[in-house]
Amino acid sequence: MRTNAKTKRDAFGQGSNAPEKYPAEAPENSLRPLTSEEQAIAARVAADSDREWETITEDSVLDYSLGRWAFELPPEAVKLQCEHRFAFRWITRTKERIDEIRTKQPPARWWICNRANTPFLAHLCDPVLGAVVREDQILVFQPWWMREKMRAIVQGIADGKSADLTEMDGKARGAAHFNASKRLYGDGRPETRQEIKGGDQIIYDGDLEEGSDGLVAEA
Repeated sequence: MRTNAKTKRDAFGQGSNAPEKYPAEAPENSLRPLTSEEQAIAARVAADSDREWETITEDSVLDYSLGRWAFELPPEAVKLQCEHRFAFRWITRTKERIDEIRTKQPPARWWICNRANTPFLAHLCDPVLGAVVREDQILVFQPWWMREKMRAIVQGIADGKSADLTEMDGKARGAAHFNASKRLYGDGRPETRQEIKGGDQIIYDGDLEEGSDGLVAEA
């Protein structure tokens, strides 16, 4: 009985169903030189032989710090603020903004938190800038009494107290002298000389003396 060539090859395991054969590894002395990129990769492959991944658990990689507000005040600053000794705030870390808060007059002025002004925060000062910084912000402070003074001023403006011109009656600001009253039309009190009524015509007199605003009222 004759067998064809294909059947014979299959019988010896050399046909289409035979397992795939891989070429034998080349001898070590026949390897070509590695490029610099390949050498860098090979070094990393060899170094990545630790088994640390066996000891890392899912719970150990949870990072709860991402849920904290990035601009919380340092604990030392919080303590002094609670004691009403100093007030602290973050401002934008630009030279223009720093110059703005440093050139204001008290009680609106703030000082930079550095090793000289706030030695209790020295361990938080940036080694290059010498101040307490965080991202694009820098920490500043002022005495607590200034904060309370500014708060009272702002509250007074909000309540409309600062807008009462009668408080300026008899006072001077430069060349300007204030005369003010609370007289209402028809309330029986005498008119003031400076009072401008609704029917008055406001004109400009360019010949008035220097320092005047040139506005006069004609009845």
